[in-house]
Amino acid sequence: MLMLSNVLALALILADEPKPSQTPTAGTPTLPSVMPKISKPRTHDNPAADVVWHLSLPDAIRIGLENSEVVRVITIGAPDKAPAAGFEPTPFGNGVTIEPPSSPGLVIARVNGNAQIENFKSAIMAHVRSIEQQYWALSQQHIVLWSRETAVRLGEEILRRERAEPETGHGRNADIAEAEQQLENYKLNLVTATSDLITTERQLRNILGLPANDNRRITPATAPTEAKVEPSWNDCVAAMLASQPDIAMQRKLVGIAEFKAIIEGENPALPAEQREASKRELEKQQDFLKQILHQTTHSLARFFLEIDANYKQFQTAQKLRSAAQKRLEAQRAFYEEGRVTIDRLLDAVSQYSNAIAQESLYKTSYNTSIVALEEAKGTLLAYDKITIAEGPAPRKHHVPAKVDQVVPASFDGPASVTPAAAKPVPALYKIKAKLGGEKVLEIEIEVNSASPGR
Repeated sequence: MLMLSNVLALALILADEPKPSQTPTAGTPTLPSVMPKISKPRTHDNPAADVVWHLSLPDAIRIGLENSEVVRVITIGAPDKAPAAGFEPTPFGNGVTIEPPSSPGLVIARVNGNAQIENFKSAIMAHVRSIEQQYWALSQQHIVLWSRETAVRLGEEILRRERAEPETGHGRNADIAEAEQQLENYKLNLVTATSDLITTERQLRNILGLPANDNRRITPATAPTEAKVEPSWNDCVAAMLASQPDIAMQRKLVGIAEFKAIIEGENPALPAEQREASKRELEKQQDFLKQILHQTTHSLARFFLEIDANYKQFQTAQKLRSAAQKRLEAQRAFYEEGRVTIDRLLDAVSQYSNAIAQESLYKTSYNTSIVALEEAKGTLLAYDKITIAEGPAPRKHHVPAKVDQVVPASFDGPASVTPAAAKPVPALYKIKAKLGGEKVLEIEIEVNSASPGR
């Protein structure tokens, strides 16, 4: 699911521009008539320049996860990889399906097998979302840089013509001075864009766990989405209720509190204050669940609306860029005929460069909102083809005294429990609770009548 738009600029070439309809005279600036394409990488003019690293979004996500201290990226079919604590590379069981080695998806596991799976999923989604946001931001900065380079190139060609042809009337000192002043403005914008690109790349490197500089210039190789995404609100809500880790975690806590309240409520040996405290704890956890549902639903609604708004802004910006391009071509033709002054042509160059930059900004915003919606639904990992291998829980280092009979319960209703007779030794209760779908949660609670509240 930017974090915002983008097409590369180091991945774009001026050689990809179509030829003008009329053959230009010597010194006439050649203007781009289409946006640059991501499929044509641009090489450095300087052979000694840093190596260009064409980094795809899936590879960026993989690198970011591999360099995380809490994630273990599992390579399927690699026997030299030792299993993580409490896990085996294959099979994982628990309904987890491992994709074949040829699949582009990733399978990850917790380094700490005791970590709550819901907290782990939430943290990984936030990490992946930040990677994608910064990736699209870098793609945007490459396009901005390209647009500023284009303005400088056109400004230099216009100035050369003014200086070379004073007899035409275009080379008056005032026109030359204006062309020089505007060219310096273009160059200033280019310096700013270069600085912004370097900063954005450094921020992406930091998120990915890479060194600040390794003599490689990262160039995004994955094109941003331009097609309209029309999510269904009902489907989004259903996905959120089924997949959002914050909701799943709180439901688990409600289930534990419910189970404890039932056990202690039916134990007359416990003080009345403790039984009442268990009921209050259950009510508190239920209130927390309502609050989390309220917050996540509002967050989902926000990003749901942002997708539509950002797409409309992107479409409008795209039309604006097209109009600016047509105006630039028209101003150039009029300038050749002597029908407009140089300031009109220079302004058209500025407007075209700004329109390209603005279009890339809204495209980034659109792609980032898609990622944010997937995170709000709790489906960002599935969206990026990332599977969490839950695996078996780590072995316990104690032997339970006895497992009492517990009737399976649902979080949506009360559970019936048959506790064992009172005894001085701890008793281990097990409960299976259905979280939704076919997934069943097993909870173990140790209750000691000699130490109430455990």
